[in-house]
Amino acid sequence: MNENHVLFRLMLAVKEPRVARTRVYELVHILFCVVAAMLSGATTFTEMALFARTRRAWIEKWIKLPDIPSHDTFNRVLQLIDPKTLEDFLRGVTEWLVQATGEQQSIAVDGKTLRGSQREGKAIHLLNAWADRTRLVIGQRAVDGKSNEILAVPQLLDSLLLDGCIVTVDALNTQTATAQKIIDKGADYILPLKGNHPTHQSVVGAIMHDIATTRAPDFEQVGKNHGRLETRRCWVTSDLSLFLEKDKWPKLQTLVRLDRTRRFADGRETSETALFLSSLPADAPTIAHAIRQHWGVENQCHWCLDVIFREDACRARTRNAAQNLSVLRVCLLNLLRRHKTPADSFRRMIMHAALDPTYLETLLDLRQN
Repeated sequence: MNENHVLFRLMLAVKEPRVARTRVYELVHILFCVVAAMLSGATTFTEMALFARTRRAWIEKWIKLPDIPSHDTFNRVLQLIDPKTLEDFLRGVTEWLVQATGEQQSIAVDGKTLRGSQREGKAIHLLNAWADRTRLVIGQRAVDGKSNEILAVPQLLDSLLLDGCIVTVDALNTQTATAQKIIDKGADYILPLKGNHPTHQSVVGAIMHDIATTRAPDFEQVGKNHGRLETRRCWVTSDLSLFLEKDKWPKLQTLVRLDRTRRFADGRETSETALFLSSLPADAPTIAHAIRQHWGVENQCHWCLDVIFREDACRARTRNAAQNLSVLRVCLLNLLRRHKTPADSFRRMIMHAALDPTYLETLLDLRQN
């Protein structure tokens, strides 16, 4: 094993949860087999054991196994690992990949429930921080339930490097504590206003209605996709004199209104208006772009985890197994995205890795060291 390789170095840093006298396999052995197996399409512990058995010769090019781990071994170890140490592993992998791309981060934070982890009416709910330019997940944090996102979002943000970023969240997390944390981290925020702030929504809505009816949009964009024509119009103002609650929001600079109109091929038309608070200056194109890109966390992260890695179908639910598998899926999605070309699909890349160990080495960057 090349301990200088960044992947092995990060795996070796994961805290060992077992006592030495009970161990047959080192933790790095288990993690390497799990990562390679999942990148080759394995979605269950039985499939991980099958991968280790059929690919033993390839695995032992990189690590020496005393024997083949069983599916119970994979299950037991992933139950025991502290998810916080795997979150550190995710951050390490992401920093490695971001350093390779050299792109600045813009961050969207949104929650996802692991449907298959439900026990006694409760399922694991996770927050993902999504970098829309690099299209990488840069952080993850588990919460007790969707209502507790309000407390968990500042904690997740506190673990990330956000200097110079624009952070977007959903309406549930439009909270002064979240705004303050974003500012403290050297970033800017765009926070949506909905029913959980009815007074703010009413006042800002009235202010922006007067502006929208008296002047042309500060930014307008028309796009055609998915059988519909969508028009997006954005108005921004830095005049906060009529917003009496402005001092409650740290470094608030801008009020935003965004109108979306969708016209479908059958003649139907829908429209909606969204309101936002922002610490950014009144730059309508930048703000409108960041608002639109927020939903990349749903379309390019959560959707991919469900469709590519079958996350919602995973029935692991004992102790930490479900959360740890989710962290590893996010790591692997990041690795796949780094190597993806327009001609590839994620499913094709995974199948290629399953059939060709050389390609699997390329995805893991094992051939670079």
